[in-house]
Parts: sequence; structure tokens; C-alpha cells
Amino acid sequence: MAKKKALPSRSTRGMITAATLIIGIAAFYIVVVSGLPAATAAIAAIVLLFVVSGIIIQANGLRNMFGAYLLGGKSGINLIDKISRWNPRFWIAFADWGIAVSFGFISYFVFRKQISKGMLALGLASIIGIMYFFIPNYGLALQFINLPQIFSLAPQQPVLQPQFTAIFFILLALILFGGFVMLIIGLLMYAAGTILYGLALFLASVASSSPNYSTISSQIPGVAPLLPGITLPLAAGLVTLAIILIVHEFSHGILARVAKVKIKEIGLLVLGFIPIGAFVDPDDKQVKRLSPEHQSRILLAGVSANMLTAIITFILLLAVITYILPGFISEKVIISAVAANAPAFGIIQPGSQILQWNDHAIKNLSQLEALPKPQPFSSVNVVTDKGQYSIISNSSGKIGINLLQSVGPSGGIASSAVYFVYVVLALSFLLNFFVAVFNLLPLPGLDGWQIFKLKLKNTKSLRILAIVILAAILVNIIPWFYPH
Repeated sequence: MAKKKALPSRSTRGMITAATLIIGIAAFYIVVVSGLPAATAAIAAIVLLFVVSGIIIQANGLRNMFGAYLLGGKSGINLIDKISRWNPRFWIAFADWGIAVSFGFISYFVFRKQISKGMLALGLASIIGIMYFFIPNYGLALQFINLPQIFSLAPQQPVLQPQFTAIFFILLALILFGGFVMLIIGLLMYAAGTILYGLALFLASVASSSPNYSTISSQIPGVAPLLPGITLPLAAGLVTLAIILIVHEFSHGILARVAKVKIKEIGLLVLGFIPIGAFVDPDDKQVKRLSPEHQSRILLAGVSANMLTAIITFILLLAVITYILPGFISEKVIISAVAANAPAFGIIQPGSQILQWNDHAIKNLSQLEALPKPQPFSSVNVVTDKGQYSIISNSSGKIGINLLQSVGPSGGIASSAVYFVYVVLALSFLLNFFVAVFNLLPLPGLDGWQIFKLKLKNTKSLRILAIVILAAILVNIIPWFYPH
């Protein structure tokens, strides 16, 4: 039997850990301020975090979880016990609501013994509400995410109601039937298919000796790295991440205790120095002895919590925007992207702030939209914080720029505090929703994998589905490496 590797002394471990963290944080900061493209900076940061994790794991003998390390303990278990004893019927209904939202109309048949008609109706009504309000307003949060290839798709300002197009009704019907699990699987497959189709067209053009880069340069990545300090604001990103992890894992623990399952420990999953996950470790033997209904509630509790947190933070966000924010912020109109081969392409830099448009001072999008539209092939004079330009519009009277209204603190501690709360609420509403939906995927390590294993008897089919979905995710990453 191999002997366990001896660890350095406690003082040596402490010195190694402290030095690794200090050097790692300094290197991470250099990556943040390097000005590298978001995708390149994200890759560099992730590699750095894995290196930091590896050193800390080796020095301290910590549990290794795919390159991250687990920090666990007993602290917090008593709090979960107290919360679980408050109205257990509410927590059961809360988990069942999450199941109805996650699986839509299908949940009434797949989870027949626990989803009532009333809960199904509430779940379907929640889906309609989320589609009606969330989707049109995702730009409220997207403006704080540094992903230029996706950034340009954000709405210019909140519209508070959707555009009732055929696509909207198709998506709504899809989600009502199969819940958000069907939506996320369907969107991943569709996006992967369009990316592969565009790639095939490009390769065909290369084979014909006339490469058509437009077939790939306009493609949008279907997945994106979200790292505090790289693609998310550092402080607000860390707070948002903490909210996501706490509500998700505590909900698993609460439903486990409602089912009388012992919790062995709770803790964090850390990559480098950034918490990327949390865990509540219930007694697996006790969980397996539970009925499928109780097991599914424990598994879907985290999704329910993230979905409800998204709804609550969205309501709070609208309240802050309406009643508090106007007196504490300054508005800007930012050029989020410039279309390839458009009149402004190669002239105006994305990220520039528009100060004047045809000699009119511009402070917000409303002012810009109120101005007369440029005529075809007319001169458009644009003053930005990076220069002054005179550009001839195209046949549609456009110069090919995408605009986004950005806000920032107007000055002072109170303004900065209000703005910070605004950013945290905006990120929390969107990212809690994304985490909830992504967790439904039947992939190992996600809640969806366990719930599908619980309901599907054919494990071979489940493994094939997981491989197909993982392949679709990898395909969705490809456009990050295209020229744009």
C-alpha cells in the first residue's frame, strides 16, 4: 500500500499558500489591466488560476476537484437546520415550483406524484412572466459584461415588454411545453448547427480559392467565460457570485433537512483565489433511501432558488432604476460595436463615447433618437471621447455602429454605493437565471445530470445525450477564435 505523501510543516504550508496567493493575485491584476481581448484574457486568467490551485493543493493536501480545491467544514449547518424547520410545506412547494418551471407541461407527467394542477399552472404562469419581462431587459445586465462579440446584441435600453414576433411565440411554446431545460438544450443545438453550417460554407470557399470570411466573422459564441475582473466587474462580480452560490447550495441543504437527511459538511469550491462553487454534502446513503419525489426536490432546489433570486433581484432592479438611480448616476452613449465593412468600420473605435452628433450634444440615447435620421450618402459628423469624425452614410442612411446607453456614478460615496448596488442587482438577475437554466443540462457535475438519472432508466441514452450536449457546447466556443 502506497504511503500518503508527507506534507510540509504548518508554517511552511502557510508561507507557500500566502506567497502563491499574493503572486497569483498580482499576476491576475496584470492580466486584467493588460488590455488583451476578453477571450484571450479569460484564457490566460483561467490558466493562472489553475496553476495557483495546483500549488495550494499540493502544499496543503486539499481535496482536488478537477483542478479546484474544496474548503469544507461544519459552520453553517445549524443555520440550515433552523431555516428548514420554518414551514417545511413551503419549502416543498418551493422545490415543486422549480420543477414545474424547469420542465414545463412535461413535469405534470414526469413528476406525476408531486406536481399538482395548481402548481403546474403557477409554473406555466411564471414561465410566461419570465419570458415577458426578463428577455427584453437582459441588456440591463449585459452592459456590465465585457464580451464585445455578444455585447453588441444587447437592447439599447430596457423596453419592459417583448416584441411579439414569430420567434417569441415559438420560444414561448417550446418553454411552456418542456420548460427551460428544453430551451437551453434546443438553443445549444441550434447555435452549434448554425456555427457548423457557417464553418462549412467558409471551408468550401477556401477550397474554391476565394475565402469568404464573412460567413464566420459575424458568428456569435453560444457560451462565454464569466470571470470577475476579466469579463465581470471585480467587486460586483464577486458579490454576485457569492449570492448565486449561497442561495443555490443552501437550498439543496434546506430541502435535504426537510427530508430528514443529515448534512455532513458545507463549503466552497475555489479555483485559485476565486470561489467558483459551493457545496452542501448530505449523507448519500440517506438520500438514496428517499423516495424519488424527495430526491428530485433536493436536486431541483438549487435551480428553484436561483430562479426565484433572479425574479426578486429583477423587481428590486426596476425599483432602483425608477426611484433611486436617476439622482446618483451620469449617462453615456457608448459605441458597443462597429459592423464589418460599414462606413464607420476602421474609423470609429468600439467602446468610444459619443459626445456630439451632427453638432448636437449627446448625453443619452433618448437625445440621439430624437434627432433627424441621416439621409442616404450624407455626411454624419460624430465627436467621441477619442476623436472627431466625418463619415458618409450608406444607402440606408446608417454608418454601421451599435449603440448602448451606459451609466456610471455621478461622483461621491453615496453615488458610488448606489451604483454598486445597481450593478450587483443587474448582474444577479441575469446570472442567477443563466446559472439556474444551465444547471438543468444533463451533464456530469450539474443538477440536471442527477435528475435525468433519476427519471431515465436507460443510462446509455443519457450518456449519449450528455456527449451530444457537451459537443454542442464545445462547438459554441469556436467563434471566440474567429477574426471579428
